[in-house]
Amino acid sequence: MTDYSGWTDEQVNGAIFIAKGWKWFDYGLVWCNQNHREWGVELRVHDYTNDWRLCGGLLEEMKEADVNLQYYPTLNKWGCEWIQNSYEMGDVESDTPQRAICEAWLVWKEQG
Repeated sequence: MTDYSGWTDEQVNGAIFIAKGWKWFDYGLVWCNQNHREWGVELRVHDYTNDWRLCGGLLEEMKEADVNLQYYPTLNKWGCEWIQNSYEMGDVESDTPQRAICEAWLVWKEQG
């Protein structure tokens, strides 16, 4: 499992974008995705780590797992935990709820 806690928001956003099937094309200086659900062309990576709408989409994708987002006052951190159908557990802690969701989604995708 990759530890995304030391990554910048831009790195996390880029990792999500690539995991969703977006590819950079130097000759056009654009991102392209031919995924049947997200076909399109973009000039920049989406800001998943700050946009609640995009984070909500990531949580929707994780709905097959039992997902929990909560604030830990003693740690002053947000946690996102999930349990897969195979009872494999995962958890991520971060400074903001959006960032916790993003990191959790990346780890969840790694777990398959």
